[in-house]
Amino acid sequence: MTTVSTDPSVTAGAQPPTLRSPAFVRLLVVDDDAAQLKLCRLRLRKQGFVLETASSAEEALEKARRWRPTVIMSDVVMGGLDGFGLCRRVREAPELAGVPVILLSAHFRDDDDRELAARVGASALVERTPDFSAELAALEDALRGEPASVAAPADAAVYEEQLRATNKHLTAAMTEARRAEQRYRELVERLPAVVYMAEPTQHGPWGFVSPQIEQLVGYAATEWRDDPTLWWRCIHPDDRERVGDAERRARETGQ
Repeated sequence: MTTVSTDPSVTAGAQPPTLRSPAFVRLLVVDDDAAQLKLCRLRLRKQGFVLETASSAEEALEKARRWRPTVIMSDVVMGGLDGFGLCRRVREAPELAGVPVILLSAHFRDDDDRELAARVGASALVERTPDFSAELAALEDALRGEPASVAAPADAAVYEEQLRATNKHLTAAMTEARRAEQRYRELVERLPAVVYMAEPTQHGPWGFVSPQIEQLVGYAATEWRDDPTLWWRCIHPDDRERVGDAERRARETGQ
C-alpha cells in the first residue's frame, strides 16, 4: 500500500501511515460465532487494524452509528438479521451509506449469491479461506476503491431473493449436517470400543451410548440412556470412591 505524507516535519524517505494504512482504518467485524469472531479479531489486529466487534447485526448497527467505522466486515449467516440484511440497513442509513461492507461466508458463493450481495450494496461477497488471504484482499480492494454508493431502498423482490438464498443454503447445511452425523454414527458403531456422550453432572444423563456396550457389560444402550445411575451401580463398591473422585476431577477440569 502506497503511503504519502503531507507533513513537512516528516523526513524524506520515511514511510508514515496514511488515512488508508491499517493504523487509521476503523474496522467493525460482525459474527455471531464467537470462535470465528475471535479468529478474525486476532488476524486483523496482527495486520495493525483498529477493531471493534459485534456479535449480531443489530449490535453492529448500533456500534456503527456511534463508532463510524471505515469498513464493516460481516458474516452472512447469523441469527436474526443476516449479513445481507445488515448491508441493506447500512445502505439505508444516511450517516453510514458510504461505508463499504464486505460479506464473508463459507456457503454463499454462487453467482446468484454475488448478485444478491451487489443488489443490497455489498462491496464484496468473499468465500472464507483458511489463511484469510481472500478476506484481506477484499479489504484492501475496499480501501483502495471509491466510497460505497448510496443504494435506493430495497424493493420486495430483493427481500424475497434474500429469503430464498438464505433458505437454500440453510437447507443444504442441514442436509450436510445430517449426513455427517450419520457417517459419524456408522464410524462409532464399528469401533471395537464403547463411545458415549454424557452431561458433565454426577450420574449422567447419557445422550449417546454405542451398541458395543451390551457385549461388554450385558446391558443394552437404551438401558444406559434410560437409567443414568446404571453405570454407577455397575462399579464394584470397593472402586466407587476412586471412580467418583476421578469423575469429579473430570467435571471440574474438563479432562
